[in-house]
Amino acid sequence: MSYKVIRAFSLFVLLTLSTCRTTYAGNTLGLLPTPKAWRADGGEMPLTSKSRIIVTDPSLQPLADILSDEIWMITQLKLATAKGEARPGDIVLKIDPMLRAEADILAVQKKDGKQQVVRTRDFAHHFTVTDTALVTGWDYRAVCEGTATLLQVIVIKEGKVSLPKLAIRDWPSL
Repeated sequence: MSYKVIRAFSLFVLLTLSTCRTTYAGNTLGLLPTPKAWRADGGEMPLTSKSRIIVTDPSLQPLADILSDEIWMITQLKLATAKGEARPGDIVLKIDPMLRAEADILAVQKKDGKQQVVRTRDFAHHFTVTDTALVTGWDYRAVCEGTATLLQVIVIKEGKVSLPKLAIRDWPSL
């Protein structure tokens, strides 16, 4: 199965779940999975036809293209992808291999030529919305998880599209 098909199915599931949001143990945003740590800062960042998806690493271009399509499916806004400096209203995708989870995770990794279960703090992502939306992940996969969160928090009200100003720190569960 291709990555685009899997991603499209995931979006379908997210859209279905977002129509029946419920609060889980303090998760008033109704996000699935529930982030490890989050803070709502009040206010919102408008998404408009002038908003762009900025890639800071060429390996993120395919994800930016997919995210642009997903946002279009939800909002009917087709965001351009670009490189360079972000402007207010832009979404930025970034890989930061120094980003770490705040607790140990069990993961399968190759060590000494063998697959082993190890404790690590890799695989984390952060998602912050101020005047721009920044999705930072330890690797490509972690940035994908951050964009799945971004899709869940999109607000459409009276024909206007926005993202709530917030900060989320998350990583896989044990």
